[in-house]
Amino acid sequence: MKDIFCLFGFSDFRNSFSSFSSFSSFSNFSPGDRKAGDYRKTGKGWIALFLLWGGLFSFCSGWDGLYSSAFAGDDPTPEQASTGDNLSAREITLLMVSATPPYIDEAQSRGVELDLVREALALEGYRVIPRFVPSKRRNVEYSSGRYDGALTVSLNDQLEGCYSDSYITYQNVALSLRARKFSIRKIADLEGKRVVAFQTASVILEPEFTSFAKKNSQYREIAKRRDLLTLLFRDHADVVVGELNILNWLIKNGEYPDLVDVTQPLAVHRVFRPSVKYAVFTDPVLCQAFNRGIAVLHRSGGYDKTFRTYGILGYDLDVLTNGG
Repeated sequence: MKDIFCLFGFSDFRNSFSSFSSFSSFSNFSPGDRKAGDYRKTGKGWIALFLLWGGLFSFCSGWDGLYSSAFAGDDPTPEQASTGDNLSAREITLLMVSATPPYIDEAQSRGVELDLVREALALEGYRVIPRFVPSKRRNVEYSSGRYDGALTVSLNDQLEGCYSDSYITYQNVALSLRARKFSIRKIADLEGKRVVAFQTASVILEPEFTSFAKKNSQYREIAKRRDLLTLLFRDHADVVVGELNILNWLIKNGEYPDLVDVTQPLAVHRVFRPSVKYAVFTDPVLCQAFNRGIAVLHRSGGYDKTFRTYGILGYDLDVLTNGG
């Protein structure tokens, strides 16, 4: 329809142009007839004719281009996609265990570990989309192949993919009420005690603890770390096993029932080796990019600065208190 309109439109325009040229040509006027009004009328006619021609030409030859430019939206061109200008093509989704502040704080979408990972991958041009899951679901979700990687992984998890260099170390400890005066210097000293731990502790901690967990009928693993401390403060458990900084954060920031006295000092028993953590990626290229980014943060001092921002505790504490 548009083609037919343009065909007849240009034909009519040509005829109008010829007629107007014959009528308005100065050669058709004698010198005495060339009044000022005639010149103005003739000039206006030419202007109108050319405006009409310009509109017709724009419609027939340039409308498609104008339309596509104005309404095509924000979809990137192939050139943009290939050069990385398309930000969505550089987004990656990483699985991480929820509710482990100060390392990963789902409510705030931040934390020392999450910040480090974001900063490292941003240096390589990637944007991290967090996918928070319970600890027991992380490995299952990663194995589904729907995600680009997973954080806070141990070698014992034995996941397929490219393991990064170690980028953070967790400090798992055993805690007890100081008033109980337990002497706990090694894992074997946990025998006969009511021990509660975070989910998957019996898998990712050392084999001696795995053996203890299987044999001890009083051993339990609980999803919410705050509940671990509630049991301890209420004397419903003798020992809590967990990460030092996570437990310290929960003592100071967790919400507890009124009858729970969180000011009771806790003895810190260092019976576990530091737990080195890795990220695992489905794509080796992404894995290598992450390693480069972490290395840059170490060299620049950004790594240590992030740790200081969150007040991460050292591993040499003997007592945790709500005021300490």
